Amino acid sequence: MGSTASLAELLNNEQCNNVIKRSLINNEQCNNVGMWKTKNNQGMWKTRTNRISSEEAEAKAGFLVERLKAPNCRNFFLKCIYHLSEADIQTALESSTRPYVKCPVKYFNRICKVKLTERGF
Repeated sequence: MGSTASLAELLNNEQCNNVIKRSLINNEQCNNVGMWKTKNNQGMWKTRTNRISSEEAEAKAGFLVERLKAPNCRNFFLKCIYHLSEADIQTALESSTRPYVKCPVKYFNRICKVKLTERGF
C-alpha cells in the first residue's frame, strides 16, 4: 500500500472519486447551513446562532433604562442588545457613566450608534 503505483491506482479508481465528490458536496451543504448563507447568489449575510431570548433582551433593556434614566430610549437599547455584543454594550456603559460625562444617555447612544453603523445596522 505504500508504493506510488498503488496511490495512482487509488486516484484513478472511480469508486474513490465518487466518495471524494460526495464528501465535497456534503461539506458544501454544511457550509451553507453554518455561519454564512447565500440567497440566490445575491450576496452573503451572517446568521447569528446564539440569539438571545426576548425575555432576556427585555431584562437587559430594563437595566439600561434604569441605569441611564432614559425610558424613551428603550427601543434603541433593544436594537443595541440584539445587534451588538455584550462587551460592546458594557464598555459603552462604563464610558458613559464616568463622572465627567454631563449627559450619559447621549454619550451611550453616540457610542452605540457608531458601533451599529460599523456593523451595517
